[in-house]
Amino acid sequence: NPGNAAGAETPLLPSTFIDSILQDSDPGAGPPQPHSQEKCLSVACLDKNELNEHLDTIDSNLDNLQTMLTTHGFSMDSALLDIQDLLSSQEQQKLTETEAGAADTGTRE
Repeated sequence: NPGNAAGAETPLLPSTFIDSILQDSDPGAGPPQPHSQEKCLSVACLDKNELNEHLDTIDSNLDNLQTMLTTHGFSMDSALLDIQDLLSSQEQQKLTETEAGAADTGTRE
């Protein structure tokens, strides 16, 4: 049942979760639990700073992505307008050709 107790504590205490990871990766660190737990807490503090830096980086990257998508959205709007203009001009050209064809058949008859 010690595995179940550790599993129950994992969601409640991040230090317990980190400690279990350290114990899994280094079997020699398992027996001196109190000493390992103190180290884990200091490592957890360092990891928290690294985590904050990583989250800041992610936030910055998301801001950059949002800017890029916004810019891309405007270019997509202009591209859609270009396509609409192209289709309109092709439609006009077809109407003109149809009228010219009707005029040609009208003159032949």
